[in-house]
Amino acid sequence: MTASNRSATNGHGQAIIDPRVATTPSAPERLAHLQKEIESHSQDYTNGNADARLKLLETARSLVQAMETPQETMLRYCWAQPTAFAGIETCIDLGIFFILAQTDKPKTVAGLAATTGAEPELLGRIMKHLATMGVFVETGMDEYGRNGLTTTLAIKRYNDAWPCINGCTLPAINALPAWLKKNNYRSPTEGTDCPFTLGFKTNYHFFEFLNGKNPDYPELGAQFNSLMSAYHQGRPSWMDGNFYPVKTLIEGAKTGEDDVFIVDVGGNKGHDLEEFISKWPNTPGRLILQDQPHVLKDIKSLNPAIKPMVHDFYREQPIQGARVYFLHSVLHDWNDETCRKILSQLVAAMTPGYSKLLINENVVPNTGAHWQATSLDLIMMVDLAAKERTEQQWHQVIEPVGLKIIKIWTPLDSAETKNFKYTTPVLAVQEGKLRGTALLASKVYHYLATPQEMKTHVLNILALREKEGILDRPLIIWEPAPLSCKPENLEACLETAALVDVFSPNHLELAAFFGQSPTPDRSEIARLGSKFLASGVGPEGKGAVVIRAGENGCFVQSCTTSRWLPPFYKADIGEEQPAKVVDPTGAGNAFLGGYAIGYLQRKGDILEAACYGSVAASFALEQVGMPERSNEGGEELWNGESVVRRLQEYRARQELLQ
Repeated sequence: MTASNRSATNGHGQAIIDPRVATTPSAPERLAHLQKEIESHSQDYTNGNADARLKLLETARSLVQAMETPQETMLRYCWAQPTAFAGIETCIDLGIFFILAQTDKPKTVAGLAATTGAEPELLGRIMKHLATMGVFVETGMDEYGRNGLTTTLAIKRYNDAWPCINGCTLPAINALPAWLKKNNYRSPTEGTDCPFTLGFKTNYHFFEFLNGKNPDYPELGAQFNSLMSAYHQGRPSWMDGNFYPVKTLIEGAKTGEDDVFIVDVGGNKGHDLEEFISKWPNTPGRLILQDQPHVLKDIKSLNPAIKPMVHDFYREQPIQGARVYFLHSVLHDWNDETCRKILSQLVAAMTPGYSKLLINENVVPNTGAHWQATSLDLIMMVDLAAKERTEQQWHQVIEPVGLKIIKIWTPLDSAETKNFKYTTPVLAVQEGKLRGTALLASKVYHYLATPQEMKTHVLNILALREKEGILDRPLIIWEPAPLSCKPENLEACLETAALVDVFSPNHLELAAFFGQSPTPDRSEIARLGSKFLASGVGPEGKGAVVIRAGENGCFVQSCTTSRWLPPFYKADIGEEQPAKVVDPTGAGNAFLGGYAIGYLQRKGDILEAACYGSVAASFALEQVGMPERSNEGGEELWNGESVVRRLQEYRARQELLQ
C-alpha cells in the first residue's frame, strides 16, 4: 500500500503524470467509430443531405483530435496558427491574394516579389507556411496557385477580417489571462474595465475605440463593418419564407399611411431592412432604421422606402406602437443590466397584443455547442464584457422587463447552418418498377450512380424497353456518385461512359478520378474532361462530357463542340457574391434537369441544352429549398420571373461573348 502511494506521487503529494502521454495519440480507441461515422456522413452527403457536410466536417475534426498527439496539438496552436494569421495579413497588405485570384495560372515567388516589392526570400518563407495551412496551393518549387480560400481573400469584405481582428481583438484576447488573474477569475461586467482596455492600454469602450478614438487605426470601423458583413454571408435569414412566419406579421399589420411596420433598432446601415423589402416588397407600413449619427451619415445608398432616424436606444423610443421592433446582434454586445435598459425602452413603446419584438441572436446550447458560437462568446467577453447566451440566460435577461419569450425559432444549429431531412424514404433504383408504367417510355433518364451500378442500370433499362417494344433510345445522363470518384474506379468509369449519352461530373469529382486536388484552372478541367471524351462517351463516341464547375460555369464537350459557358449569376473578382445567390444545394440536379429539357426541345443541341441547365440552376440558387412556381397569363413563372425571358437573356449574353 505504501509502495503504491509512493509510485503515484512525487513526494510532494502531487500525482505523477507519465510524460509519454504527450507523444501518444489522444484517443486512438475512437478511430474505428469515427471512420464509420465519416463513411455514413459521406454517404448521406452523396445522397443529397446538405446538412451532412457539417456533420462530416465535425467528425473529421474529431478524427484529427483523436489521432493527433498532445504535442502536435500544442505546436499547431502555438506555432502554426498564430504565424499563419500574421502571414495572411502580410499577404493581404502586399496584394498577393488579388494577384493570384485573377488567373488560373500559378505564380512564382520571384514574380510576385517583383510585382509587390517584397524581398523574395521573405515572401517565399511566408507562402511556404501558408501553403501547408491550405491558404495557397503549392504547384512547384517557389510556385503557388489559388484555391477557394485564396480567391475569397481577394474580396475586401473577407480580407478586412485580418487587420480588423488584429486591430481590435487579438491584444484583448492575449490580455485575458492577466485580466482574469488580476480580478480573481471573475467575468468582466463593464466594457470600460475588461481585457480590451488592458490589452490596448486604453480607457475607451470598444465602440468608441472602433469609431475614431484611436488614430493608429483609422480604418478600423470600416473593416469591422466588412467583417460583420462577411460573417452573415451564406446564412439563412429569419425573413426567408421557411424560417420565421413573416406572413402572420403582415396579415395582422395596420395599413394606415403613418403606421410603422418595422423599427430596426441599432440597424447599422440598413442591410436587414434592404433585404426585407427585397423579399417582402408589398409589406404595409413604414420601415424605420435607427442608429447613431456617425453610422447613418456614412450610408451611401438606401432604399427610399426605408427612413433613417437618429436614435440612442438607451433613451425613450420615439416610434410608438410599431408592428415589429427588431434587434439584430445588438444585445450580445452588452451586459445583462444594459440589455434590460434597452429592452425597457421598447416595452414602453409596444402596443400590447399587437407589437412584436424580434431578437436575432445566437442561442448557445447547453451541450454540443459549435466552436463558432463558443469562440464568439469569448470575443464578446474580452472586447465588450458581454456574452453569447444560452436559452436560460435569455429568459433571465428578457422576462424581468415584462416580456415573454413566445418561441425560439431555430431551424439552424448554433453555427447558423441549415438542417435537412428526407420527407420520404430513400428508394433504391429498380428499373423493373417501371414495367407497365408510362415512365418506361421516358425520353430521358438521369442517374446518380457508381460506375458499376451505372453499367447495370443502362443494360437493364434498355433491355426492359426493348422487351416492351420501345425501340427509341432515351437520352441517358450519368452523374457519378461522389464517393466512387477515385483513381481505382477510373477504368470502370471510362468503360461505363461509353454506354451513356451524357457524362456529367462536377469539377471536384472529375479531379478525384485522377487523384488530383480540385482546381479552378479551366484549362486543366478541360484537359481532364478530354480524357473521358477520347476514351469514348456514348454509342459510337457521339456523347457529351458536361462538367459542372460551380461559380466557374460549365464546360461542354463532344466530338464536334467544346466550350465554356458562364453561370447565370457571376461576381467579378473583388465584388460581393450576387445578392440572389442564397443556397447552392440542388443546383447541380437542377442544371441536369434543365439540360435534359433543353436537349429535347432544341433537338440535341448540347450548347443550347447547357444554356437551359444554367438557367434552371440559377432558380435553384435563389432560396433554401425549391423555387416557387406560379402561372401568369398562361406563362410559367419561377420565383415570380419568366423562365423564357431569363433564358433569352442568358442566350444573349453568350452571343455577346462570341
